Amino acid sequence: MTRNDKKKTIMTNHAAKADGRSVGQPLRNFAAQAFRSYLKELNGNRPKDLYRFVLGEIEVPLIQVALEYTEGNQTEAARLLGLSRATLRKKLRLHGVPVSPAA
Repeated sequence: MTRNDKKKTIMTNHAAKADGRSVGQPLRNFAAQAFRSYLKELNGNRPKDLYRFVLGEIEVPLIQVALEYTEGNQTEAARLLGLSRATLRKKLRLHGVPVSPAA
């Protein structure tokens, strides 16, 4: 198992445990459940630009969790996310995500 595979497993297990669901359940299952719940709450109203809305809603917590996981190390967080460090920093500024120094 590669280092990335181990991190992926740890992150999946941590998210599942924190949410009280079965360990190892793919992230896509959580996302699908959240999307269904969101659409159900619209009571038949049709959302517009759902794709952009969802990406906007997910990006900030994804970045925040990556920074938590890497203990504030932006270089490691960028690698984890598959972004350059410059792109990560741009997104941090864009979304106003507070940055604490690496531990």
